[in-house]
Amino acid sequence: STWGINVVVWNYRGYGNTKGAPTPYRILRDSEVVFDFLKSNMNLKKLGVHGESLGGMVASHLAKTRKVDFLCSDRTFSSLQKVAVYNYCLLYTSDAADDLLCVDLGGRRILKKK
Repeated sequence: STWGINVVVWNYRGYGNTKGAPTPYRILRDSEVVFDFLKSNMNLKKLGVHGESLGGMVASHLAKTRKVDFLCSDRTFSSLQKVAVYNYCLLYTSDAADDLLCVDLGGRRILKKK
């Protein structure tokens, strides 16, 4: 390219036209496979990662587990548990992860952690 930059984009399992069911473990593992493939098979001087929203979690994971040259984590979150509580709980006793009772819209206890 004119700027000397190439971009690789992929869909997580179960997103777009890909098969399979996404789980946090599978999404992170898939990112490692893509990263390792690029590192092993391409003649790259630098390799960085970018992630937006859920992708920020993936990019941050790669920066922690692989040698990346740069990280851009855009509009992401720090905890999947906090995202779940925010989006799916009608009632919770505390924002603190160590004292949490979450009740869904049907009144079922879906998460209790002490």
